[in-house]
Amino acid sequence: MTTALDIATMLTSCPSPGAPLPIPLENASAERARTRRSAAERKRNERARRRDAGMPDPRSVDSAIAQAVATILMQSSIPARIQRTKSMDGVAVCLKSVLGEAMTILVEGRNVPAAGARQALIDRLALAG
Repeated sequence: MTTALDIATMLTSCPSPGAPLPIPLENASAERARTRRSAAERKRNERARRRDAGMPDPRSVDSAIAQAVATILMQSSIPARIQRTKSMDGVAVCLKSVLGEAMTILVEGRNVPAAGARQALIDRLALAG
């Protein structure tokens, strides 16, 4: 952001012949727009690198994990048990089952290469040591 000191310096300095001209001032709106454009460009480049490496979008990975947890819960009748006992005490889900189901969702349902899906799940769940 341009400060008052920057403005004062630009207004009081006269460049010598051949010296580069001072950078024109940006108003706050133009500066925010430039920042948004550079952030959007950075994200586009990041998504392209992930796509080229065969890695799925993080939102897709999150969705697959949530869908996998829901599937495992429904298969094991946990919601009925919670309704019956009115408690979630003792509810446990096997991480291996969730990862397996999420892999199936990503690879078979969303056509993500298996290696990319595996790495994305490991990264997203911070399982790499």
